[in-house]
Amino acid sequence: MALQVTDQLRGLSNSEKAMVGRLDSLQRARPLEGRRALERDLRAWIEADAARKASYGELFAEIDRLVAAESDDQVRRRVVEDLTRAPRSLDWARTLVERAAEKAKPDDDRRDPYHERQAAGLRTRIVETP
Repeated sequence: MALQVTDQLRGLSNSEKAMVGRLDSLQRARPLEGRRALERDLRAWIEADAARKASYGELFAEIDRLVAAESDDQVRRRVVEDLTRAPRSLDWARTLVERAAEKAKPDDDRRDPYHERQAAGLRTRIVETP
């Protein structure tokens, strides 16, 4: 058991180092500054002409709406993904919650691996995973 905990701590430490490295890299590169400058220039170009403004005037509002919706979804997916890389118990908990939600559906409507025919394998995976 102590060896499993040590391996999990080592894995968490490596994940933390990788994420801190990614964050540092993004902060140094400042990719959004270039994108914002291009967007500002494009907005000015559209605003400078009545025909372009009539054709593309709502473009940025729609893009902003789509980006906000996608960002929310990406954050949710990333949090769940990161949590499942944490200690196995979090993955087991997520699996059990998903299993309970899927079990409420008719068997044919369930996602893999939550069908009745897969229950034994799922149980084995949870019980026998170190």
